[in-house]
Amino acid sequence: MASVNTMVTDERKWLAGVLDGLTDEEVFDFVRLLGGAEPLLEIVFLLMPQELNAEAAEDGVVGWNIETESRTSSYGTEIVGGELVAHAGTPVDARVRLSMSLPVFLRLITELVDAVKAFADEEVRVEGDLLYAMRLQPMFRAAPVSSPVTAS
Repeated sequence: MASVNTMVTDERKWLAGVLDGLTDEEVFDFVRLLGGAEPLLEIVFLLMPQELNAEAAEDGVVGWNIETESRTSSYGTEIVGGELVAHAGTPVDARVRLSMSLPVFLRLITELVDAVKAFADEEVRVEGDLLYAMRLQPMFRAAPVSSPVTAS
């Protein structure tokens, strides 16, 4: 049976394969097929704690403003002691706030776009601690941490 971390990684790889090469409008079409932006964002933020690399994590609160076709959805993530808690809504004490469109957000979490490049291209807007924002991407792992291999 697959571990949850492997399952999350597999889902992210599947999503990246689907999104790769799609225009923003095609991404919105795909999201509508999945049932809409809100359920998809809820799943992403529900699984986000499992993607945190505790060894690289730095304490802080991040506000996420994700623009869908009909509204802006806000979430907060709080990283404390190598653990992440996510919740819907705008955090009042965010160290940094990130704003972007849903297609850009999905490309970031599937590693189809580099966060620094997205910021440079003005696809991601940052309010607050810019240096902390630049350190966020390495706090999340692309794949589950594997056990060291030992020779027998």
